[in-house]
Amino acid sequence: LEFRRVLFRSLFDTSLTIGDEILQQVLGRGKDQKMHSIVATIQQDQNRIIRHDQGRLLIVHGAAGSGKTSAALQRIAYLLYKYRDRIDADQIVLFSPNSLFSRYVSNVLPELGEENMHQVTFQEYLDHRLGDSFAVEDAYDQLEFVLGGQGEPFYAERLSAIGHKASEAFIQSVLAYRSTLDTDGMTFKDIIFRGEPVVTAGEIRERFYTTALDLKFSNRLEALQEWILKKLKEVTRRERRKPWVQDAMEMLSEHAYHNARTHLALRKGYEREEVGDYEVEPDQLARLIVQQKMKPVRTYVREFGFIDFVAIYKGLFDTLVQTHWKGIGALTAKAIDDGRLYHEDATPFLFLKELILGFQINSSVRHLVIDEAQDYSPFQFEFLKRMFPAARMTILGDFNQAIFSHASGQADFRMLTGLYGEGETDTISLKRSYRSTKPIIEFTRTLIPDGEAIIPFDRSGETPSLDRVSNRAGLHQAVRSKVDHYRESGHESIAIICKTARESAEAFSALSDLGDVTLLTKGTLEHDQGVVIVPAYLSKGIEFDAVIIYDASEDCYGTGDVRRLFYTACTRAMHELQVYTMGEPSPFMKNAITEGLIRIGDAER
Repeated sequence: LEFRRVLFRSLFDTSLTIGDEILQQVLGRGKDQKMHSIVATIQQDQNRIIRHDQGRLLIVHGAAGSGKTSAALQRIAYLLYKYRDRIDADQIVLFSPNSLFSRYVSNVLPELGEENMHQVTFQEYLDHRLGDSFAVEDAYDQLEFVLGGQGEPFYAERLSAIGHKASEAFIQSVLAYRSTLDTDGMTFKDIIFRGEPVVTAGEIRERFYTTALDLKFSNRLEALQEWILKKLKEVTRRERRKPWVQDAMEMLSEHAYHNARTHLALRKGYEREEVGDYEVEPDQLARLIVQQKMKPVRTYVREFGFIDFVAIYKGLFDTLVQTHWKGIGALTAKAIDDGRLYHEDATPFLFLKELILGFQINSSVRHLVIDEAQDYSPFQFEFLKRMFPAARMTILGDFNQAIFSHASGQADFRMLTGLYGEGETDTISLKRSYRSTKPIIEFTRTLIPDGEAIIPFDRSGETPSLDRVSNRAGLHQAVRSKVDHYRESGHESIAIICKTARESAEAFSALSDLGDVTLLTKGTLEHDQGVVIVPAYLSKGIEFDAVIIYDASEDCYGTGDVRRLFYTACTRAMHELQVYTMGEPSPFMKNAITEGLIRIGDAER
């Protein structure tokens, strides 16, 4: 027998809070390229998330850096292990805020010994479903407009549209509108063959509203589809004898004729080697030519292309009687007529289309995880519930980081209890933040209302710094100096966080001489360690050793609609936070300055 001595450095009970000493050691390390599994840092609340096993909906509302995402990913690993005979990775879908974040967490499950789940962004799904018909605006282009579009035509109307179209009231309006289509309001398109209507929109509408009225709505549409396909067969028979068919037969190349003869012979039961003996009758060839010409028309009908969803959606706004909807409807119609679909219209448009045709459901998915859920509208949650009827849902969010306009008036996820009912819904709140040092958290929690509820983890560090500069040249010189200092201090990931993509691009152009600096955009899939310049809204969910806030002036972050965006940017810092301002600092820092929670300096001194 062989005996070995084992040295235990510490013991802990995983059902209780784990010792601060272990946690301090792990969190004090530099930021790795990707988020890694840190089993030793699981706290009691995270453990509740991981092992939660009741109800259809688990809501995790947690402060920035509270471990929401880490716990959720370990929850997936736990489910895959516990129910390994009933569920696999292909049956779990993670909705990420953006592609960059998807790559950021892509190695976590493999590190935990499990296969990776499917990862997708909601925008990718919208593009997949609607991208062939429209130029679909994404959430970030919408946000760029909101943050920097003041002075643009119809700016106020657009802001109003964004809020109203994301509301629960609009969901009810769409549902009510769909019910009225049973008896009136469906709009159709002519069926065109060789430039001429062969079945008119009027004929289709007449047929729909006079026959098969006892069937369900979706079944009525299927019956209508079959009627149109029968009409196309009649068209095919008539067209065979028209001069254009004779012309087409005479102009067939030898290769095309051989293919036609092969096709007809095989259909008649000839063997391939007997094709040369088959005599093609002119009527058969004519029928084949017309059928092939008609094929895209039949496909169009089978895909319900004859339903004018655009006209139907625009018609929705004519039914809304409140005054504000008139301007919103006109703005919506103009964009759609230009081939564009605003982000706030994409989900309602697809939702109405699915209500008409019947939802394309996925019953194989057993669990959805939705990160940065505070940025989803009630419309999007309702859509996901209907699309994945067999799935349980875990949503993770922090309304203090709700940066999109439609969420500006909300403080929690209370509106989601109606998704599955209170009996099927549980909420876990995480108030302790582990990402940042205690001085950074004490500063950032003053930036938001009720921030005192956030509990900082007791990890020491430098007090955040606020430096005022007089102009852009001074700002860039100060940033260069600070980046050099952070590099010399051994920080491997440094973020220069700007307000918008436009400001980020300008900063990148001015600071490209730093070397090893990367501009992160909405199309960036991953980034290496080093210096990155990034708009605040793309930094969500990611953390950096050191963060530089590019310009925290009152001009940049002076209104309530960007308060949460400013908080989000500042909470990305793990170890050090430097804030610069050109002119008066953001009023959101007033309390921190008064209480001495941020060190005041002069970068140009």
